[in-house]
Amino acid sequence: MSNFHIGLTEDKSLRLRGKPLQEVVRQYAAEHNLKVVMHFPHSSLAVPASFWEDVGIDRGYFDFINLQMSDLCLLDLFSSWDFEKVIAPYSRLYVDVEKYWDEAKEPMAKFGMGAVYSKDIFGNDLHKRTPLFMAEAKQYYDHHHGLLSKACDCDKDVLILDIHSFSYRMSRLVTGRHAVPDLCFGQNKDDSDCPDLVELIKLWLKANCKCSCQTNYPYNGSILPNRRRAGQRIYSLMLEFNKRFYL
Repeated sequence: MSNFHIGLTEDKSLRLRGKPLQEVVRQYAAEHNLKVVMHFPHSSLAVPASFWEDVGIDRGYFDFINLQMSDLCLLDLFSSWDFEKVIAPYSRLYVDVEKYWDEAKEPMAKFGMGAVYSKDIFGNDLHKRTPLFMAEAKQYYDHHHGLLSKACDCDKDVLILDIHSFSYRMSRLVTGRHAVPDLCFGQNKDDSDCPDLVELIKLWLKANCKCSCQTNYPYNGSILPNRRRAGQRIYSLMLEFNKRFYL
């Protein structure tokens, strides 16, 4: 029986060879009657003028950490994917829309890296978090999550592809380990996970490129909307690419 299963897996992998991953995802969504929504929370390098009123760092250092912490070039890589996209227009150093606003729920808040960072990835001071700025930040945060909820407000179940990248240097600060994969699949430990899609993508990778991958390492979880229709299923998969793999 195990040899038969291996044969089926290899046959499916061969059938995926040369097929664009976008079409693999599209077919999966069609078979499961899913709307696909792509989420890009950290792809922008831009900040509004009000950002500079709430931080005390020079622009040279800001440019350095912004490049370290942003998901560079992912919008270009996925430009041909014609699913609906929800894109944060500003850098995560302005407001990180992927984090919980409630710091009691956000694990990174203890490091000063909740939705509005009081510390950067190296532990240096960043935002002063004045009441005026925090009110502005909350409005921006809520607007973004409103857009994500609106994108998921449909008569179908939804698949969210939460698109990220990470640097080797940053991952070592988080994990304290040297070995990291080329691609991390982030899944929630609830009914939003989609292990069959993860296995399908792994087969595609086996057929089309040399790429190491792991689930929930070095990062875990995937975003969900704040609202959904009654009875609607929302599936969410984070695809977190090692920058060394694609840059």
